[in-house]
Parts: sequence; structure tokens; C-alpha cells
Amino acid sequence: IRINKINNKSKIITYGGNLGKAQNLNYLIKLGEYNKKNSLDILIKIFGEGSEKENLKKKINEKYLQNYIKVFGFLEDSKFYKELNKSDYLAISLSSGEAFSKTIPAKFQTYIYFKKPIISINDGALAQYISNYNVGINLRPNKFNSDLKKYKKLISNKDNYKIYSKNAHNLYVQKYELNANVKILCDFFYKNLK
Repeated sequence: IRINKINNKSKIITYGGNLGKAQNLNYLIKLGEYNKKNSLDILIKIFGEGSEKENLKKKINEKYLQNYIKVFGFLEDSKFYKELNKSDYLAISLSSGEAFSKTIPAKFQTYIYFKKPIISINDGALAQYISNYNVGINLRPNKFNSDLKKYKKLISNKDNYKIYSKNAHNLYVQKYELNANVKILCDFFYKNLK
């Protein structure tokens, strides 16, 4: 069961995946600091393992962000899906660079299945995809202050939440659902076997 309504009490942003240098997790720390500074009832939940996990925990403690950011280990799929379902927003973060600018992580498909707005931290192909399909916002890795306006609008506007959720669902059905892909393959074979 997928929940597609915004949590009326505290909001939850969830990130799941590798916790390494390639993920630009410092941006999530900045979002936690912003939430704390503005007394926003938003919790960032981070699930995963990687070379930056201990550094991430250390920064959270140093900045007294324990009430705004929680770090957990990897969860098996069924438990992680429950966490995604409870979330209001789903985050994908990639560092800048040529390799990452051409990447659309596999988790994107999973995230849109849950009909939640995406918070993308990226300046490449993923950013363009988020924009083209209007499934969330994109925050550029090195433009935190100038992109805060997008974040503020996302967390305060229920209409945008509904639009992004609907668009995420439509994108999943049209491009990623099994039946849609089978049809694409059948059409391709039919066209090329004539």
C-alpha cells in the first residue's frame, strides 16, 4: 500500500543508499541545519552504509542535529519500503562531476513508485529528469543558499506536493511499470521484424 498524502504533523525526508563521497551528504547536513535554525518539524532519515557514515554521524553530533537527522544502517527491502511509505519526501544525492552528471540512480524508479516528491541534489541528468517530469525539486550541490527558495516552497505548499506525487505516479506507470515496458519491447520487435 502506497500512502500519497502529506504527513500532517512532522515531515520526513528519507535518503537510502551508499553513504560515500559520491553522494554529497553534506547537503543533507545543511538541510538539517536550516530545519533546526527555522524550528521546522522535519526529520531527515538516512539509511545505508559507506565510507562517510561515521563522518556524517560526527557532524550531526557536532552541530547538535540529532533531532533533525537520524542515521541508520541498511534495511532489507521490505523494511526499507515501509520507511519509504512513511516518508513525505525522498532524497537522492550525487556529487558534481562528469560521471555523476550522466547518472540516473536505480533508486529513482523505486522512489517514484511510492508517489512521493523527489528532492534531488544533483546538477546533471537526474536534475534534468526531475525537471522534465516535474516530480520534485532539484537542489544544485554548490548552490545551497540560492536554491533554498525551492526547498521552502516544497515543504510549505500542499498543492505542489500533490502535483509532484501525481506526476511521480504517472511517470512510473508510463515508463517503468512492467506492462509499459513489455508493450515497448513488443512494439519494438513488431516494428523491426517486419
